[in-house]
Amino acid sequence: MNACLVKNIHPLIFLTFFLIVLGATFFYAPGWGLMDDYVIESGLEDFWKKGVSFESWSKLMKSDQGHGRFRPLYLLWAVSVYDFFSNNPTLIYVLIIVIGFFFLWVWGKVIENVFWWKERDFFTVFVFPLCFFIFTPFWNNFMYISVQEKFIFWFTAPALWYFVKSYENESITAFFFSLFWAVLAILGKESGIALILVFILYSLMDLCLFGENRKLSKIILVNTFLLLVGYYVYCVFFLDLFKGRYASLYVINFNPSGIVFNVLNASLAIRIILGLAILWIVIYGIAYFFKKTGRIKSQSVLFPLFVIAYLLVLSPFKFVNYLLAPLGPSVMTMFYPLYYFLSQKKLSWRWLSQGAVLGLSFLFLFGIIIPRISKMADKRKVVEFLSEYKNREPQAVFFYPQPFAETATLLGLFSGVHVNYLEDGILSREKIVNNPVSYLIMNDECMPVVLQGVVVERPIYQSKTWTIMSVNKKTNEETKRFAADFPRTFLERWKDVIKKL
Repeated sequence: MNACLVKNIHPLIFLTFFLIVLGATFFYAPGWGLMDDYVIESGLEDFWKKGVSFESWSKLMKSDQGHGRFRPLYLLWAVSVYDFFSNNPTLIYVLIIVIGFFFLWVWGKVIENVFWWKERDFFTVFVFPLCFFIFTPFWNNFMYISVQEKFIFWFTAPALWYFVKSYENESITAFFFSLFWAVLAILGKESGIALILVFILYSLMDLCLFGENRKLSKIILVNTFLLLVGYYVYCVFFLDLFKGRYASLYVINFNPSGIVFNVLNASLAIRIILGLAILWIVIYGIAYFFKKTGRIKSQSVLFPLFVIAYLLVLSPFKFVNYLLAPLGPSVMTMFYPLYYFLSQKKLSWRWLSQGAVLGLSFLFLFGIIIPRISKMADKRKVVEFLSEYKNREPQAVFFYPQPFAETATLLGLFSGVHVNYLEDGILSREKIVNNPVSYLIMNDECMPVVLQGVVVERPIYQSKTWTIMSVNKKTNEETKRFAADFPRTFLERWKDVIKKL
């Protein structure tokens, strides 16, 4: 019995982690996410009201294209799950968690394949991928319905798996399977094109350094380059994407000087990640040249290459946090050689390294991930309150401060109340003079609002992360800044301390 437990302890840890996240999702029952893309939400009304048709699908695609986007797979996902789960959005989160954990396991298989030759490492397959949650933007793959980056996280794993197999088995067929998954990632979110850049860069490295299979590398280089050029031509001449307000950023910023400027002005974390990826490749290249790589395969450079390629693709958008979500597996896997090194030492070092990974994973699970699921449920509750309140005060007007305009729009969309976004961050008496029943909505992500001749009074609604307060005009024009207070978790308080340092 003990031997059986020891043999299966790692799958059991993985299953426990999965069940805790799944159980918390059922317990808190989050609803429609307020970070979700308003363009998609409003466009899907055609499907909710009229049903799926070629006309409504064409309209949705053209609307997406008008914003400089081309995401047919994501749109297919959206029209399917938003319609099927329209009365129970909690089940969408459950579906994302189930799919996400399956691909976590696939990521573990990829890491095991790259870093081990013969031995089967259950810790790598089942437990090490859990540490991806330590990379904070990675939570967004699970926490928000409409984050398209989840498709890159999902499909990059099988794409890399078959890419590694193509070299391992000298198989062109395996490469085309990897290309299939890469194309799915691109059709889910355009930034998935980073995978094609990775294939191109690796094939060049194999031709110039590794020499593992130069014939296969030439085939990969030709096919991926043609796909890259074909995708560009299709987007420019058939979809006219670069006139859209998102894709047009590439025209402005996607040039050598723009890329260098955005990288140099990126956050310290981004520059450290990029520097680590470059250093990783340089060190591995030197070790490979001197035949000191041990069991670590040359395909291990796929992870830092993905970091570099993905940050390159994101450069015009200046590395917005939620866009970084697919980097989680690659960034954390770059630290795997450290665990690998410690696991070859004394048994005590191996237990220490495994304990550190487990400890950090569960710390973030209970310190951040579970509270985040609870926070998502708070969004559902505030929408339910507003939906009921509009029947009591149909003339009420609500104001929502910076920085998330989409949240204000979606609050109104889901609840039916009138929500004004304070684009300038100022709530003045002139804005409420014609609205005798006015309220200020704030959550724990809102910036302080400037009150000009306005006084904030009693809250009519209060939760851990949301508050709704009545506001009235004052007799004078006194100006002051107002910020609502919300309880903070242990890790959030710790993060505040780090920022002050």
